[in-house]
Amino acid sequence: MGTIFARLPGYDSSLPAIGTGSHIDSVPSGGGYDGTLGVITGLYALAQFEPGELKRNLELVVFRAEESSRFGFSCIGSKVLTGHIERSAWMKNTDDQGLTVFQALSAAGYAENKLASCELAPARYDAFIELHIEQGRRLENEGKILGIVEGIAAPTRFRVTVTGLADHSGATPMYQRHDH
Repeated sequence: MGTIFARLPGYDSSLPAIGTGSHIDSVPSGGGYDGTLGVITGLYALAQFEPGELKRNLELVVFRAEESSRFGFSCIGSKVLTGHIERSAWMKNTDDQGLTVFQALSAAGYAENKLASCELAPARYDAFIELHIEQGRRLENEGKILGIVEGIAAPTRFRVTVTGLADHSGATPMYQRHDH
């Protein structure tokens, strides 16, 4: 998927690492620092220490294809890393040029047949810290500058084709509608 890793080794590399980072793609009107804030601050965190100064490894992960509305589903990069490749569903969804995610990977020079080997071991990280912008106004409305996420949304996207005759819903009685 093009995910980038940068690791600062700790003095006890046998311990699971602390992960940090975010994604570098965004959605329209997602905000100028959507994802990139977590990448930049993660890189800054790595630059603050010398190798072996921390007990654990500190690893920056720069995800790609997280906000991938191009194919009608999101979190592609992290799904690959966690072993949640949905091959049959991903083969059905195409972008505006008619390419599946697998065809786009091949066109970009990635070996889509090696995706399964990208899965990370569950014990790779002890914790993962992601600094992210708020894309709503809740913190601002409450006069706060920082919030800690306790849950996330799990959006689902659908591609729907509606056929029939367009009429105004308020002025057209049900028996005269021709929706299929």
